[in-house]
Amino acid sequence: MELVPTAPDSPAQDVEHRELGQMLGVFSEQLPTRQREIVDLVELQGLSGAEAYELLGIEPVSARAHLFKARKRLRSLILKTTPELVEDLP
Repeated sequence: MELVPTAPDSPAQDVEHRELGQMLGVFSEQLPTRQREIVDLVELQGLSGAEAYELLGIEPVSARAHLFKARKRLRSLILKTTPELVEDLP
């Protein structure tokens, strides 16, 4: 699941991209520490999963589990506040 589109095609998409990024930053604060760290490294800073788990000093399977749970929780939080995004997210 991609949380933030990488290349907006229009000015309107650029605005949506920024808004979604801001929302992601706000909602990530509601995550447990390890999940927040993984989201920050992978989704916001663009590191690969391998780079993130090495940097955090955790096992790859642990990093994947934290990222999965974080993405699931973030999706839920985003869709609760902006249900119109249901059409845009897989």
